[in-house]
Amino acid sequence: MVYCGKPSRGCQTCKSRRIKCDEIRPSCTQCNRTGRTCPGYPDEFDLIFRDENAAVARRARKASAAKTSSSPGSSSSRSVSKSPILRGGRERAKSPSPCIACRIAGRTRCPSGQHGSDSENSSPFYSKRDLVRTLGQSSVEPSEDILAQAFNWFLKLSVPTNVSPSPEVQATAFFFKNFVLLPQEPESCRGFLDLLVPIYNQAGANSPLHSATHALALATLSNYPGRNILMKEARTKYGQALQEVGAAIQDPVQSKMDETIMSVLLFSLYETSMDNSDEHSTASWAHHVDGAVALTKLRGVEQFDNQQSLSVFRAVRVMMLTRCIQQGRPVDEFPGPMGWRTDDPTEGNTANRLTILSISLPSVRWRAKQILSQPYSEELEPQVLGLLEEARNVDADLENWWATLPPNWHYKVQSVNTEMPANLATADQWPGPVHIYEDIFLTNIVNDYRVTRIFCQMVIRSCAAWVLQARPSDELFTAYNDFGAFLIQQMVDEICASVPYHMHVGLRMRAMATGQEESATKALGGYFLVWPLYVSANTDCISDKQREWLWGRLFNIGRTFGLRQAQVMTMARRNVLTCGPSYP
Repeated sequence: MVYCGKPSRGCQTCKSRRIKCDEIRPSCTQCNRTGRTCPGYPDEFDLIFRDENAAVARRARKASAAKTSSSPGSSSSRSVSKSPILRGGRERAKSPSPCIACRIAGRTRCPSGQHGSDSENSSPFYSKRDLVRTLGQSSVEPSEDILAQAFNWFLKLSVPTNVSPSPEVQATAFFFKNFVLLPQEPESCRGFLDLLVPIYNQAGANSPLHSATHALALATLSNYPGRNILMKEARTKYGQALQEVGAAIQDPVQSKMDETIMSVLLFSLYETSMDNSDEHSTASWAHHVDGAVALTKLRGVEQFDNQQSLSVFRAVRVMMLTRCIQQGRPVDEFPGPMGWRTDDPTEGNTANRLTILSISLPSVRWRAKQILSQPYSEELEPQVLGLLEEARNVDADLENWWATLPPNWHYKVQSVNTEMPANLATADQWPGPVHIYEDIFLTNIVNDYRVTRIFCQMVIRSCAAWVLQARPSDELFTAYNDFGAFLIQQMVDEICASVPYHMHVGLRMRAMATGQEESATKALGGYFLVWPLYVSANTDCISDKQREWLWGRLFNIGRTFGLRQAQVMTMARRNVLTCGPSYP
């Protein structure tokens, strides 16, 4: 197989004009500048799969013509005299022309008159195996031009000229290529998509996991421009997967299998990716997370004996942590000696250690919501001080986690922007440094760390403000309040500094080195930014200008990937830690 060159992703107008297309959606700058209608961009699958049938046939004809022209005339005449299928026109006129298969075999007519004069365009009753056997028995040596004709005929018969995989197959390939099979630092793995490939391969073709995966793949692809028609098929497949998982849950064996829990986790991601912005969809997302947690608790500590099941447990724990803090409730107990910390934290990677350190945060925030809503009283002050100390301990553990990270996890300053943008809603960069990281997954984990510290400092500041109601000049609680505001501002600034890296593929050194798809890295970068941008924009310590810029970046993600503002806000609320009016 030869390398045919990198296919162009530009629009057809720019290709015809032989100019570089900037590939800006929905229409390129070159077409807009010249007043032309941009025809859009080629489909990813048309770039991957190329129809080589015509090229192969052309090369075969060319090779045949070259050999025929180079052979001696006497030899050619002898071949003609020997072959009964190339005799004079009088004999051909007496009987119908034989099909190509019969001509190669040396027959002058088809058996039992099965083929007529149009036999070359008809389908003979010879199989390829029969033809090979016939050729082996025939004493006639077929000429090169007949072999070329036979090859072209069988090519048309066995390989359709336009191979078109089903939308489900295309969507599944697109999903795995662009969102699952991406290079990732092992220490940053903590979700469930990196577990999908082995579990998907282990499951049978009729497994609920296959249906859930195909539904999610169709939903993901339907969000891309020109693919909205797949949304109906995605919903149909989703309904089928729900029925299959419902039946599996009723079975005492299947309900404890990894593939069943993975299916439920995929359902939650499906609800996030679909074009739904109503409360029912948000509740469905939450129910799927709760369902995965219930199935995980049902399996008990026995699941820790299998490494794959342990990885599924850790993935569910991440989803549960997000869900509990979002709902403002404490974490449900896990049936084990150490609860959700049952697995050995020393065996987990860096990302999982961050999750374990954050396990107590939902309980702290839930109690803070209950207590701090009441007016100051001396009876409640010990409880508030206890909450403040717990939040400070969690924050100290997080700070230590950051200090002990491997060197490749820390950012590098790529450039510094010193000018305040004129249009904050459309500016790519916020004034300050631009940070670059080793890959997009590390950036996501580090921004999760920043978001968690923001929530810890919010609890600390709220506790300090509650005490300052009675003692406004207390220096210690004033210091807690001021330092919390300073640290929140620092975390928000660092999140802002990571935005260009998320959204501009040219800054991702590892992505360029590994050949990741530009569309895939941009899609992942935008998805990973929704959570930290939303949290940062809802903090009360930042300036109005920075808040405007953060909202602008959040809605720019929606415009880039064809999402409405309502969809972006729904996506943010499904992933963001929300808890009461005092917290984002």
